[in-house]
Amino acid sequence: MVAGKPVTMEDLEEMEEEPVLGVGKIEDFTWKAMLDFATCTECGRCQSQCPAWNTEKPLSPKMLIMNLRDHAFQKGPWILAAEEAREGLSDKVKAEVERPLVGETEGDPTHPDGGAVIDTEVLWSCVTCGACVNQCPVDIEHVDHIIEMRRYQTLVESAFPSELASLFKNMENKGNPWGCPPGPRWTGPRTCPSRCQSSVPTSRTWATSTTSSGSGAPVPSRTAPRRPPARWRRCRIRPGCRLPSSATAKPAMATPRGGPATSSSSRCSPRKTSRCSGSSTPRASSSPAPTATTP
Repeated sequence: MVAGKPVTMEDLEEMEEEPVLGVGKIEDFTWKAMLDFATCTECGRCQSQCPAWNTEKPLSPKMLIMNLRDHAFQKGPWILAAEEAREGLSDKVKAEVERPLVGETEGDPTHPDGGAVIDTEVLWSCVTCGACVNQCPVDIEHVDHIIEMRRYQTLVESAFPSELASLFKNMENKGNPWGCPPGPRWTGPRTCPSRCQSSVPTSRTWATSTTSSGSGAPVPSRTAPRRPPARWRRCRIRPGCRLPSSATAKPAMATPRGGPATSSSSRCSPRKTSRCSGSSTPRASSSPAPTATTP
């Protein structure tokens, strides 16, 4: 995104001026971001729900927004002043202008005393879960601001954790983060073609049918194969379901003691003979047949 419009690599090469990818300075933020910085109520709901903060990471969504707000207010006179009048500003404002947005900090990373505004470890501790955005009472978009700063660090400064180097290389060469060769999107059936499917795929086929996000390569997993969905295991024969004769065959009913065996058609009542495929023979009596007595 450049100036609010999506662009491709070909568009970047044709641009006369160097585009700004992400956010490298406080003035690169949008007006919505500036509004977020100024409207923070400092309630701490985002911090209490942040999984990074609860696992003793240095990231605090509340302090991140507050640090950006303080930096924007202190650098505001230089941003609003004309180029001729910037030389007459105070040394404190000029020192704030020279301060990097992301980098090494001094003191507490959550509220640094010097150095950069946002610590590098703080920026890359976010898991982008969105819990802070969901809990914010004034709809501050913490994750979007973090992603924009990460985009600038990755595309412009080439400053990112070493663990991401292999991931970027695999996505560039193979199109997936695992480095698997491209292949067919699905290696086996995934959905039940009919409501009453007699042949259910095996657990091994179901485990290998899940692929990465649009990569076309199966996910390398060492976990146990998953079981088929419950709707396949609980499939019942219903009226109107066409199945082979072998699938619809049922075991013969037990013969009552002293009486002949009855067919499946005899179970139908005379009033419902139209729904049965057999004849309308009345139901046989379940009482045993009388035996002849010898004189």
